[in-house]
Amino acid sequence: MKAKWVPYNKGGEFRRWYGNNDYVVNWENDGEEIKENTRRVYPQLGENLGWKISNEKYYFQEGITWTVIASKKTSFRRYYQGHIISNSGQSVISKDKKLLAYLTGLLNTNIVSEILSIISPTMGFESGYINKIPVIYSKQREDTIGNIANTNISLSRSDWDSFEASWDFAEHPLVKWSHDLWDCTAIAATMEYYYHGERPEVSCPVELCYMLWQGECNDRFAKLKANEEELNRIFIDIYGLQDELTPEVEDKDVTVRKADLSRDIRSLLSYAVGCILGRYSLDRPGLAYAGGEWDAGKYSRFQPVTDNVIPLCDEEYFGENDLVNRVVDFIKEVFGAASLEENLAFIAKALGNKGNTSREIIRNYFLKDFFADHCKIYQKRPIYWMFDSGKKNGFKALVYLHRWDADTTGRVNNNYLSPLLRTYAQQIVQENNVISASSDARTVSLAQKRLDKLKLQQAECEKYEKNIAHLAGLRIALDLDDGVKVNYVKAQTAADGKNLNVLAPLK
Repeated sequence: MKAKWVPYNKGGEFRRWYGNNDYVVNWENDGEEIKENTRRVYPQLGENLGWKISNEKYYFQEGITWTVIASKKTSFRRYYQGHIISNSGQSVISKDKKLLAYLTGLLNTNIVSEILSIISPTMGFESGYINKIPVIYSKQREDTIGNIANTNISLSRSDWDSFEASWDFAEHPLVKWSHDLWDCTAIAATMEYYYHGERPEVSCPVELCYMLWQGECNDRFAKLKANEEELNRIFIDIYGLQDELTPEVEDKDVTVRKADLSRDIRSLLSYAVGCILGRYSLDRPGLAYAGGEWDAGKYSRFQPVTDNVIPLCDEEYFGENDLVNRVVDFIKEVFGAASLEENLAFIAKALGNKGNTSREIIRNYFLKDFFADHCKIYQKRPIYWMFDSGKKNGFKALVYLHRWDADTTGRVNNNYLSPLLRTYAQQIVQENNVISASSDARTVSLAQKRLDKLKLQQAECEKYEKNIAHLAGLRIALDLDDGVKVNYVKAQTAADGKNLNVLAPLK
């Protein structure tokens, strides 16, 4: 196998048909590093590594996998060439695609669930139990079962690939729907101009995109549920279990996701950050940049930041470079200027954060919740890192791990943190002047409140700058192959080995 990082079947949550593709392992030179580590930890094995690296001859073939330890029913998923098998995500292997489709259909029926509940009443479903499942192969219904199973796999795959944690993620679904809406509104505008001599402003409401996405999800859910019930019906007939089982499937057991307004708007903002930092491009599907040589030609419609830094504070101190302003520019570009305020209001309402305006609400989301959401999506291995001065929100900035270089920390300090400290000093002088000059009690009170906040933020950032400046002087370079956790520590480690904690804690 020439590739270094390869997919690794490791079980995962209850999900049928396709998905849970979350892990990769280093299999460079046929797993040289893993095998050397195994020999070192288990020297008694010698060259017989089968106890720890089992069934290697079946690696990279197509098959069906499932989660060995499950808290409820089993769920079987189809996977394709290129995967490695683990102990917690075992496999059924075959080169016969028709057989794999048939078995995937059978294994996800309520018949198999009932059988496994009898032969394995605990939460373990090792391959030995799967081998005991009686298989009745109906040649007469082979094509019907295979077609339904393959449709279910396709439906589940479409759902899985709609979210950015998927390796095959192309673009955010609300952005995808905006393309169709732009085409429709552009045609409508042209017709209005043709018939009435007026060209109305073209807009693309985020709310309408969400409603279309919601309909897509509902249709997919209903189709998958109906297909699963049809497979149950077919196999109940094949096995002659009409008196024992019914084909109905509960909604909770249908493992594609319905639309969720809060989740989907948050994921839209995450996609926006990806476009701002250059991970994604509005001009092409999938990853635009994930390491290697930077190609500015991939970004025409929406330009990412040139220095891999997006600053954020609780007030707008950085003008057009401010994260919230960058996000507003993204929303304007994707959904149109005519509906911008309407779209920002819809996004803010979906977020549910505090604030007097939509922009304040969006700002508070990025200050308080964005990084925690990001860590959850990427299982505490974030790809967008947040420089964070502390609880007073004196200074934050997002950077993209894959664009990190030895001068990233220096740019954060020189171009953003140091100028911000000068801004704080100026703002403190202004508030003192207001307090001295005003005789209005309310004005003085508001100025004093802001002054107290500014002083705390200034003190926080002054302390923070010492750590940032020290790390900037070290010009720390990272190796992406070391993984996020190793690099996250390395990027914050002082010359004496102390962790200076300049990045937000992994949540």
